[in-house]
Amino acid sequence: MRYLLLFLTLFTFFNVTKAQQADTAAWCPPAATWVYSVSAWGPDSYLKYTYEKDTLLLNQAVKKIALSFLQYYSVSPILGRTENHLGYEYEYMSNDSLYFYDPTSNSFILKFDFNAAVGDSLIVRNPRSTCNGNSNFPDQDTLYIDSVSTEILGQLAFERYNLSSGSYTSFNFNPVIKNIGSFESFHPEVSEMTCPLPIDGYVHKQLFFYQDSLRGRLVFSENYNDTLVDNIISNIFRTESGVSAAKEVRVFPNPAQDELWLDIALNGALNLSIYNLAGQEVRHFQLHQNHFSIRDLPKGMYILHLRTDDQQFYQTKFVKQ
Repeated sequence: MRYLLLFLTLFTFFNVTKAQQADTAAWCPPAATWVYSVSAWGPDSYLKYTYEKDTLLLNQAVKKIALSFLQYYSVSPILGRTENHLGYEYEYMSNDSLYFYDPTSNSFILKFDFNAAVGDSLIVRNPRSTCNGNSNFPDQDTLYIDSVSTEILGQLAFERYNLSSGSYTSFNFNPVIKNIGSFESFHPEVSEMTCPLPIDGYVHKQLFFYQDSLRGRLVFSENYNDTLVDNIISNIFRTESGVSAAKEVRVFPNPAQDELWLDIALNGALNLSIYNLAGQEVRHFQLHQNHFSIRDLPKGMYILHLRTDDQQFYQTKFVKQ
């Protein structure tokens, strides 16, 4: 009996350890999307940040991230839904430090250091944030890393940074999940404790869910059941033409050495993009047939994105041998 209990204990331990793998994916891989729920008067509202492509800004390679504001009166599309494009954010990672572009100063500003340790301090800035037009309100603050813990999301274990503000009078950005971002807002923003009225029309923000091509979908909200969460997410990704999130497409052979074939019916050209696991676009071209060469790609795993002329989206992973 004693050996049976020992076996069951070890079996449970190894299975839990196996199920909860440490997250090793890079920041902002293909299909990275952050959705923050917004507490405000009126219908349910969300801010959606979606990685679009790699580009150059101020001679720096950056990720171009589209920002849109969504509102709807019901999870049923029939009752109305609006999505307004608000602009773009530009960010990049360098040596575990994340930087964002500030149009006010036309420069890049440190957003967070994912290699920080307990006791470290970070100067965070966002000149775009003001407190009801108060020009004397500070545009920066010192954040201190009080502790680093483990956050289990799905089957992945993430490092979680728990922060405190140096003055409690300016910026709030707590807590932060490594290589994903903050629970509170996409950027460091003015603390509601000292500026309770909305500075941008939105009273409060909270990370609702995050997803990308490597990690899948990570839901942060505990206020809804799974069915309601699925309905809300489906509605968020629905467009006015009825396009949903990307569908899975089969490729063969997989792994492959020279050529990759697509199991998809062609009705016109396909816009094809290939990304490496660092989230960098390595190839982009139009395809007019069901196969293409991968002979020039280095060995490794890649993410394939396809878009048809009628705006259907597909994605999959493949391995180049």
